[in-house]
Amino acid sequence: LDVRRLSVSPDEASTIAADPEYIASAELFRVNPRPFLEVKRAMVRGLAEGRWRPTAAHAFATLLERKGLLTRVFTQNIDGLHTAAGLSAEALVEAHGTARHAACTGCGARLD
Repeated sequence: LDVRRLSVSPDEASTIAADPEYIASAELFRVNPRPFLEVKRAMVRGLAEGRWRPTAAHAFATLLERKGLLTRVFTQNIDGLHTAAGLSAEALVEAHGTARHAACTGCGARLD
């Protein structure tokens, strides 16, 4: 990760250099969302354009659910590929939410 290529202040750059996960922190996102968006641009664009497709693993989870052999899938992924593969909402726990829905942390306005 080349911090020099991100839209950050010197203090933010120093913190990111020491802890790269800081880019994804709510603390930084509230004051400067640009570094997160710059790093995640390709993923977000790919989701919006439908370039990412479910894998065989996603299809296998759906198959197991349909055969009554799967109760839950817990995922930290926000890509929505389990849903795209046909896994039911009842069987899916998206621990970090999903890119399909967003809400403003200031006013609570939702975007679906």
